[in-house]
Order: sequence, then structure tokens, then C-alpha cells
Amino acid sequence: RKVDDPEKFRDTAIRAMALFNTAAGTAADTAADTDKAVLLESDFKITEASTQVVAGSKIRLTLEGTSDGEMKRCKLAVWSRPWIKTSAGFVVTDFTCQKISKRALGGIRPAGGVSDELGDEERVKFVDTATRAMSMQNYALKNLELLSVKTQVVSGQNIFMKVRGDDENGQKKVCDITVWNRPWISDGFKVTNFHCSHSIEKRVGGISKADNPEKFRDTAIRAMALVNDAADTNQAVLLESDF
Repeated sequence: RKVDDPEKFRDTAIRAMALFNTAAGTAADTAADTDKAVLLESDFKITEASTQVVAGSKIRLTLEGTSDGEMKRCKLAVWSRPWIKTSAGFVVTDFTCQKISKRALGGIRPAGGVSDELGDEERVKFVDTATRAMSMQNYALKNLELLSVKTQVVSGQNIFMKVRGDDENGQKKVCDITVWNRPWISDGFKVTNFHCSHSIEKRVGGISKADNPEKFRDTAIRAMALVNDAADTNQAVLLESDF
């Protein structure tokens, strides 16, 4: 039976390719295995999907994407029996690819580029992913904004995100977050990198007026003390303490 929305099987495709990648690594002497173990980059499309009810479900997918800089079309078949919790419950019965064109591309791909180029649903999805990752680090930002995102198909998917938001003191923070996502296992969401720092806004001219000048009182006191120590007494004019 043909499926109207093939993209709903994206997690299935990622899991299947991860299994083949593992098979190639453990059977490198087998040319057929190595040839089959083609991991498409993360912007692959699922152009066709069909299912068949057997003792479980047979899922057949047609994928198009790039691998090693070459455009390929792949046929993928999976036998799924989700009630079986061992590897026998998810078996890749066929995975073959053919080259259809050439295109020089790298292994880590922008997921639509900078967040402005993403659709609203994609942007919300990645913001939710970043929020979940921050909560696992006991961290939170308000008004979260996605600055950039890249993805990479591995044994699952690596998601590289840069986000900006306001901390509890209203200070702007920028966070770099990397998540390793394997949605087919219960603990398959892991934060592998998390780093946040103050967001510094550059202003034209380099000098900007401070909104709260009094925060520099200690600086002024220290400066006048230095002048008093180094200058002649006629130059060493210290203001009264109520300046």
C-alpha cells in the first residue's frame, strides 16, 4: 500500500542506514556489504513509501540524496516487528543505491541554512530540540532564537545548533549545542556538547553610551587614586566622595 506522506518514515530510514553503517564496519572484507553501506547526507528526501502487513510490517522506501559528493537513489526495505525488543524486531532486508548525478558536497549539511531560510515548522522543531537539550543541562533561556543549525547522519543524527536568548538576569547569552539523536531507542537523545557565553553586540564607532554610568564608580575612584600617586600635588585633584 502506497503511503501519502513518505517523510513520516524518516526516522526509519535513518535507523536503517545506521544499521548498514555498522554492518559495513564489521564486515569490511565483504565488498557487497561495503558497497551497500552508503549513508546519505541528512538532507535526503523520501520520494516514495509503501507498507505491507505481514508478521509485522514490511516498509519499502525510495530515497534520494548525496553520498561522498554523488547524487544517489536508494531502495530500502525494512521488516518491522516493534513488539520484539531485540535487533530481530527491526531488520533491513534490502538497501541498494545507484548513482544518478554528481554534486560536490560535504558531510555536515546546513539544515536549510541559517534559521531565516528554514520553514516555520522546521525552526520550531529545532528550537524545541535546543530547549530539551538545555533542560537536560539544568539551564534555561527566554525568548530563544535559532541562529544556525547543521545536521549529520551518523548512527542516528548529529544536530549542531547555535541559539540566543535571555537568562534570568535579562542578559543575552549565545549557546552552542550538539545533540546525538537516535529516536528509535529510549535513551537515544544525548547532549554531546553544550557551551554558553555572553552575547556581545558590536556597535558602529566602537564607543557607546552606558545606560547606567554609576556602575563605573569604583573605576573612577581607582583612577583618581592612581593619579594622586603618580602626579604632582597640583595635578592630583581628587573629587569629594559625593561625586
